[in-house]
Amino acid sequence: MVTVVPPGTDGGGLDGAASVNSAGNQVSVIFGGGSGSTAVTVNGLSSLPGFGGTAHVILEQTVSAGRTTAVAGPDIVSAGSYPITGGSITVPVSAMNAANGYHLLITPGTSSALSGTYVIKNTASGLLLGISNEGISDGADALIWGDNGTSDHLWQVVPAGSGQYKIENYNSGLVLGVLNESKSSGAQVLQWDDNGTPDHLWTLTAS
Repeated sequence: MVTVVPPGTDGGGLDGAASVNSAGNQVSVIFGGGSGSTAVTVNGLSSLPGFGGTAHVILEQTVSAGRTTAVAGPDIVSAGSYPITGGSITVPVSAMNAANGYHLLITPGTSSALSGTYVIKNTASGLLLGISNEGISDGADALIWGDNGTSDHLWQVVPAGSGQYKIENYNSGLVLGVLNESKSSGAQVLQWDDNGTPDHLWTLTAS
């Protein structure tokens, strides 16, 4: 266990607890009791042997269904990488509900050898992955097209921790995902705002 400092009497009842594992590569923070928008600052990361310049953070929420009703488990509110500055990161938490429970899971960020922009070429067709009509809005379809030099064919690969990546369209700044988080064959692939849903996470596997 490590020290937690609540925000004081004006923090709306916000309180929590935190721990670090023995390997020094995982910090867990549970908190709740607050309403509206706030932020959690985690200090001392530079003193932990597992952490370098970045941290990967998953924010989870368990919605209260009442004192006598079980819930299936937490939902992911957001996930992403944060630069560690002066040993610290600050994670924003919006629209808190005082009845719900929140959990931050903090692990070392991964440096990527995949910096820069890429084209993603379909092996069978030789065509490039792009966005319909060079769209820059949520929900625009991803498709394959001939290499006509448009910037919607450019992608950035962003580490998301645990060997997973987000694939960000250079033209729109939105990430590649699956419609309605579907897990079915033939589901529509599109671009969307990075809202932390698991359909935005991809694993790159050598063929």
